[in-house]
This record gives sequence, structure tokens and C-alpha cells, in this order.
Amino acid sequence: MLKFHKSRAANFMIIAFVLLILIGKLFQIRFVFYLALASAFAGMTLGDDNYRVGFCLMLVPNVRIFDGALSQTYFVNILMAYPVFVKIIEERRINVTAAIHTLLLMAWEMGHILTFNYMEYAVANMACIILLYYVECILTEKDTHIDFANAARKLAFGSLMSSFMFFVSYSKTLNIFDYLKTARLSGYAGDPNYYSLYICLAVAMLLIIEGKHKTRDYVYVFTLIFLVLYTTSKMAVLTLILILMYFFGRLLFNMLSRRSRFIRRIAVISVGVGMFFSSTLVELIDKIVARFNENGLETSDVNSITSNRNLIQSYYLEELVTNPAVMAFGYGLQYNETEEYIGFKLIAHNTYMDLIMSWGIVGVVIMLVIFWQMIRQINHIRTERLTFNHFVPMIITAFTFLALSCLSASMFWWVVFASLLPLKGLQPNENAAYLDNSSGLLRRKIFVKLRGVAH
Repeated sequence: MLKFHKSRAANFMIIAFVLLILIGKLFQIRFVFYLALASAFAGMTLGDDNYRVGFCLMLVPNVRIFDGALSQTYFVNILMAYPVFVKIIEERRINVTAAIHTLLLMAWEMGHILTFNYMEYAVANMACIILLYYVECILTEKDTHIDFANAARKLAFGSLMSSFMFFVSYSKTLNIFDYLKTARLSGYAGDPNYYSLYICLAVAMLLIIEGKHKTRDYVYVFTLIFLVLYTTSKMAVLTLILILMYFFGRLLFNMLSRRSRFIRRIAVISVGVGMFFSSTLVELIDKIVARFNENGLETSDVNSITSNRNLIQSYYLEELVTNPAVMAFGYGLQYNETEEYIGFKLIAHNTYMDLIMSWGIVGVVIMLVIFWQMIRQINHIRTERLTFNHFVPMIITAFTFLALSCLSASMFWWVVFASLLPLKGLQPNENAAYLDNSSGLLRRKIFVKLRGVAH
């Protein structure tokens, strides 16, 4: 009798999901999309936390993957929230701290919903917040191990899948080469700026894996870099430049270190790729420069550089200054739907402004307390010291939040999770990654035994 392997079945389900989505996009068969949903839920149920985290990160850049076929945008949101309930059912217990944090934010938002009559948004807003429970459980529970390298690759794969599905969906009317020359690549996430955030985060995560790289990681990194350039997102381009400057700077200080082997190879391949695609790179650079000067103004003009984001944020800042009650308590996640903003539907384009406009200073304090306790618990369960590398994804995410409104988006907590995951550990067996050689485990065991004898 054949033994049933849940992990193999779960992996088969993720492959089936991707293939079914592809078939559904090509032939627009509604039933096939429902089969894809069924395979996704089955895989989530059969898989462990490592599988669910990777699958959800793959879905993050594909939040609109069911658009046009099922005429509903919330299916991916349901899939990304599903691990919350699976974990509670499997463990038959509640993480009290995570539950308190989640319920506190949900209660605060519900107060705004009732006050400003946002009942049509209640379910969506609660679904956004409930993800905090799962994220905090994964990050702070000592017995929950997540393979960081696998998570990074899943986010990278999801980013590539997003752009591929975009072109598949419009393949009958869209020429990929003409499109890339004239328009901004947005993937299937619906917005080039959000999409570029996922790509930059994936690149940063892949670069800090260090001793656990595989051949496909080189393909991921270079393809993702090109995708960022084709989105021509200003903040993403600046973020990508900072990422590459940092890692190539490390390369100069670690030329002879085995731990920099991946970055050394990336540098060599970059030169070769740059020479081979020199004309394409010139076109891309011209396209990006034009984006920085899209309003026909001097590049030093703030409005041109920020695509008028400074005016939008000034508008909201003025509201905060003139209305102390809003600054203290906020309007809720649908702040731009209030009567004050009937003629101004634009969101703040700044996650920090989102937070104040939504939940006020009180909400800021609640979030700071939650993050402080979360990071404190993560640091408590670590077995190795933190390095600057571990903070790179978090820094670039925080930097990108300056130009994007993410708080009310379904992917917010998953993006936060991906940026904080390196703080917990690069992979389940992080000791060998730091030593970056096959004898790492043995040396660590000897060290632990000697320390035990000494005590």
C-alpha cells in the first residue's frame, strides 16, 4: 500500500494551481479557475507553515490574478488569510499575545467603521488586520521554523509569475516588445509601484541568503532587476540602486571571502549582461530619466520627481494640523471616503501618513507597541547575533513605504512579514549559514558541548 505524503501532495497542489491559472488565462474557462482555487485550499490544508508562507508570498504579487475570470478580487485575500484558521485548528490553541494585538487593532478599526458608517468595508478591513495573528505567530514562536531561502524564492517566483500572467492575459492584443518600449510594466498586481516593491523586496531577500544559493537564484536576481527597471517606478529604481550599492560595497571588503561568492558572480555576470544588452539598457535609462521629468519640468522640481505626491501629502498634512481630533484618532482605513474628501479621492501615497489618517496618534502608539513586542520576542528566540544584512529588507520596505499607501492593502502584513523574517533567522539551520561550510554544524555542536561542560 502506498504511503500518503502530505508534503508531496501539497507541493503537487501548488504546481496544479499555477498550471490551472495559466490554462484559465489562456482559454478563459471559468471552471478551471475554481479548480485552481480548490487546489490552493487543498495545498494550504495539507502543507505545513513553511509551505503556507511560501505560497502566500507567491500570491502577494498576484493579488489580481482572478480578475476578469471570476469577476471578484477577494479570492486571493481569502487564500492569504486562510493560514490563520488552519494554524488555530491544527494547534488547537491560541497565541494569546498575537490574539490580543490582533483584536486590539480590529476593535480600534471597528470603532471607526461604526462611527463613520463604513459597514460595506467591515469584512475587508477585518480580513486585512487578522493576518497580523498568523504573521506574529510565525515570527515569534520558537518551534515554528521557516526556510528563509524558500520564502525568498517563492516571492521571486510570484513576481515573475505576475508579469508572465499579465502578458498571457493580453497576449491576443498586446505585443510584449512594443509594450515594454512605450508603457510601464505593472505585472498582474494592477499597479507598477506596488509591483516594484515586491520585486525590490525579493531581490534584497535573495542577496542575503549567502551560503544557500542555487543556480536559479542568479536567474531570479537578474530578471527581477530588469523588471524593476521596466516598471520605471522612481522609488523602486532608487531603492534598487541603494540595494546594489550596499551589496557591491560589501563585495569590495570581502573579495576573498567565500560568503561573498554569490555577489562576486553577480558582479561578473552583470558586466557581461550589461555589455550584451547595452542598447536595451540605454533605452531603459532614457525611459527612467523621462519618468523623473515626466511633467516637462526641471528634474530638480519636487512635483516632477515625486509625481505630485508631495502635494497630496501636503493636503492631508494640512488636515491633520487643522483638525487635532483626526490627528489623535484618525478616520479609519477608509479615510479618503469621508465627507471631507468627496472631491479628493486620492489616498495619501505614504504608508506612515496612512497610519495617522486611519488610526491617529493612538493607532501609531498601538502599532509601535506591537512591533516593539514582536521584535523583542524575535530577538529572544534567536540563537545567533544580528548583522546589518538582516535589516536590509526591513530598511528598503520602510523606505518604499514613503511613496506607497499599503496599510489598508491585503498584502500589507505579508510584506511586513517578509521584511522581518531575516530577524528570526535565515533558515531553520542558520548556524551553518553563518559559517558557510559543511563543518559548521559539527563546530557548533562542539562549541555547545564545551559550553555545557564549563557550566
